[in-house]
Amino acid sequence: MKMSIKRICSFLMMISMIFTFYLPVSAATRVDGFEAGSLYDHFHLGQSQDPDDLTVTPGDEIRIPLTADMFTYSDGKVPIYMEAITFSQLSRVRVRTRVRSGSSVLDYVQFDQDYFDGKPFIQSGGTTFSGKTAYISVKFAKEFVSVEDKDFAFSIYLSINGKPYYDELSIDLAGTMKVTTEQVDKSTERIDLSEGLVAEAEENIQGICLDLGSGLQVYTNMFEGQKYCGVAKVLEGVDAYLADRELTMLEIEEVDLPNLYTDIVMVYKVQSVGLNRPSTSVKIDKEADEIFYADRTYHVYDEDLRYIGVIGDSFPYSDYYFVTGERIAQFDALPVNQ
Repeated sequence: MKMSIKRICSFLMMISMIFTFYLPVSAATRVDGFEAGSLYDHFHLGQSQDPDDLTVTPGDEIRIPLTADMFTYSDGKVPIYMEAITFSQLSRVRVRTRVRSGSSVLDYVQFDQDYFDGKPFIQSGGTTFSGKTAYISVKFAKEFVSVEDKDFAFSIYLSINGKPYYDELSIDLAGTMKVTTEQVDKSTERIDLSEGLVAEAEENIQGICLDLGSGLQVYTNMFEGQKYCGVAKVLEGVDAYLADRELTMLEIEEVDLPNLYTDIVMVYKVQSVGLNRPSTSVKIDKEADEIFYADRTYHVYDEDLRYIGVIGDSFPYSDYYFVTGERIAQFDALPVNQ
């Protein structure tokens, strides 16, 4: 029994020593300053375009790989050339953006980590070649709703421990977000715009169906020489709707939306160019989303919370649609519905 207790005590002491000697060393391997290189040097490790003359389309990503030899470290680590860098080593580093023009084309800029085919990055702390390293992800807006190309220009820079490195660790990106245009005529009965396609009418067209995605179709008239685009998406609940419209509960206090969460089945957001007209009608396909039951009736309200019918009906154009399982008394009681 005494021997067992001694062994247990020895084992616990050994575990304690492991945590004492190894955890702090791992936690201390963090970037604390700039060493060499630049974001311009690393830009072409991610793509072949020039940073000051970019051509992108909706949803594209620009990747700027980072390597450990660009930085100094709090524990004195001396990385080898082209050694990969990890998220944990970048814990004191932040990526910042200054948009000079074209803010609508940019979704986000953040750190990410992935493999780069054919790139000679060396595994962090080792000598094995690996294509995986942390990088700056510049993500362009997938839901870019425009019938024209859009120029953009912005600067990206890193800060370490709150200190910005505007010269050493910065890069200017400029270029054009391109839209894809397809010509349509009277023979075109339906066209899918959900991926950002722009439809240009070669002649006057009546009653064409434009699929905006998420099971929402627009029926409209198109006029010769005019361009049209649009996309519909499902918002993730009422909270997403409030955030999207930059509303607070105080601004819509006549409706207690939180208590209606379970009654609101779906919220659609529609963005378009050239489609918000009295002659435009909208339909929602019940079969497009598995959340809908085939044998159930679903009621629809527009952006003003006005009751406009049930799924299966044709609705007037609206920037938002609320789909509910039952008629909602609070909505129906609003002055706009009287």
